[in-house]
Amino acid sequence: MNRNKSLSVISVIDDLMSERVTVPIHRGGEVIPLQRASATAVEKLLVHDSKEKDVPGHFLETSDLRQRQVYDATAILGFGERARESIVVGEPGEIVIRYGGWSLKELFFSSIGGDLIHDQEFWLYYPWANQKKPAGIYAMRLPIPDSGEKSFPDQTHLLHGDERAVPVVLGASALLAQHIMGGENHLKGNWTRCREKSNSGHVALSWYGGRLDVSEHGDDIYRKHLWLSSCRRIGDEVG
Repeated sequence: MNRNKSLSVISVIDDLMSERVTVPIHRGGEVIPLQRASATAVEKLLVHDSKEKDVPGHFLETSDLRQRQVYDATAILGFGERARESIVVGEPGEIVIRYGGWSLKELFFSSIGGDLIHDQEFWLYYPWANQKKPAGIYAMRLPIPDSGEKSFPDQTHLLHGDERAVPVVLGASALLAQHIMGGENHLKGNWTRCREKSNSGHVALSWYGGRLDVSEHGDDIYRKHLWLSSCRRIGDEVG
């Protein structure tokens, strides 16, 4: 499949680091100004306190050492400009992304998708491949702890009251943004089920051979390495 690769992952990262622009992030009601990264700072992405750091502003670590990861996916994935307003930080263990409203198919055919998503055509013909979620700020447990070795119905019992199974476009966007910015991948080679269904079961995501893989697994399959991820909308789109 011929996909546009005019804008490489490296050029996107270079653009993200090209100028120092303050990206404010909320934590506990406090707005914390964080600067854009220098090239050397990309290798040191963790912030261990609330002081202003010369790092990308996508990672925060609380005093009890639990990471909070926040990604401006709209900018990182090349779908828009960087946020100038604050992005709300989620709960410990959640990944938060700013999402501007693109479909999985649009992500697949983007420059980032051309570099980092496997060429798999089976899912392109499902209606959900074209679906776009409302733009906004989304928090995900990716994956939900201890959700392996369970069927999909049993995994849904682990969702909190305001959570739903993660839509595949949001899960894929979060994993790609996390990967580009060097974040810790908690899947660690495992799969995560998503909300959408194929003819064989629910769609699943994983990293394989350095690229994101979109697959499908039966709902009654119990596998140690097959998890579920959650999603909740925690804020409106920011400019």
